Amino acid sequence: PARVPRAPFPKVRNEMKIQVEALSPVEKKVTVEIDPAQVAKEIDRAYTGLGRRVKLPGFRPGKIPRNVLVKNFRAEVEREVVEKLVNDSFAEAARNEKIDVVASPDVSLAEQKFDAEKPLKYTARVEVRPVIVPRDYKGLEVVHAPAHRPALAAGLSGTTALTALVKWNARPSDSTPTGDPGPNPS
Repeated sequence: PARVPRAPFPKVRNEMKIQVEALSPVEKKVTVEIDPAQVAKEIDRAYTGLGRRVKLPGFRPGKIPRNVLVKNFRAEVEREVVEKLVNDSFAEAARNEKIDVVASPDVSLAEQKFDAEKPLKYTARVEVRPVIVPRDYKGLEVVHAPAHRPALAAGLSGTTALTALVKWNARPSDSTPTGDPGPNPS
C-alpha cells in the first residue's frame, strides 16, 4: 500500500505576556510572564532528556522513573528550565517588541521559589541603542581636507622598514631571528 505523508505538527507559539517600560532613552524594563503550560512542557522535556542521559545504580539506562529523577535532580532541572525559558522568552520578547538590545539583561525573578503550576514571571532591565534624531544639519558646510602625503609616506616606509629588519631563518627547527637588528638604541 502507498504510504500517506503525515502533516507536520503545527508550531505552537509560546504564550507569554510582555510589558515594556522605558526607564530612560538608553534603558528599558521588560516584564515577561510565561504561561504555566509552557513551563510544564519545558520541565517535561528536561526530565525526559535527563532520563536518557543519567545513570543511576539499580536502573537500566533510560528507564529511571520520573519520581526518582525529581528526588535526585529537582534543583538542577528547575535551574536549567528557568534559565532556558528566560533566555528564549527574552530573545523572543526583544524581537517582537523591536527592542535593540546592546548589553546582556539584568534579570530578576518575581518569585524566588519555582512552581511549575504557576506562570514564570520575571523582569529584565536592559540597555538599548538610543534613538538619535538628526537636527539642524542642513546648511552646514563640509570641508574636505587632503591627506598630508609626506607624513603618510613616512609612516608606511617606517612600517616597511620594521618588517624588513627581522629575517627568519629558513630552518623550521630554528626559531631565532637573524639579520640586522636595526639601529642601536643607545
